[in-house]
Formats: sequence, C-alpha cells, structure tokens
Amino acid sequence: QGRSAADKPMDNDFYLCNLSLLVATPGCPTQAWHADGGHVSMSTHEPCHCFNVFVPLVDVPLEMGPTELRPGTHYHTRN
Repeated sequence: QGRSAADKPMDNDFYLCNLSLLVATPGCPTQAWHADGGHVSMSTHEPCHCFNVFVPLVDVPLEMGPTELRPGTHYHTRN
C-alpha cells in the first residue's frame, strides 16, 4: 500500500523560504483578515508544508492590535 506524506518520517531538509518584516506606524489602517500562505491542494487537506512564525521585537499589548490567529482556519481554502 502507498503511504501518505503524514506517515513518512520527517527529514532534516528544512530551509527558510520567506522572511518578512512588518512595520506598523501609529494611526495606520487595520489589516484585513488574510492567509499568509497558500495551500498545496484546494480540494483536500494535506499535511503541513510550511510553518509561519511570528516574533514581535517589542511588547505588543492589545491596544496596539497584535497579530491574531483563527484556530481551524488552516482547513479553509481561499475560495
């Protein structure tokens, strides 16, 4: 029987594929909800192919509007 990608052991072939910097100045407009990465398949849920990490360089209280994540939205597509 064939094995899915989830059944295969992870290898050590990790690499940085994107590096971004966001600078928000006082009074700037709020960003709309958006996905930070695309899906491998738009019809089926596939194993993780990338991992986004957010590292604020300063304290970000609620008043500053920190990045928000919506649990479960990794199952959604952009449609």
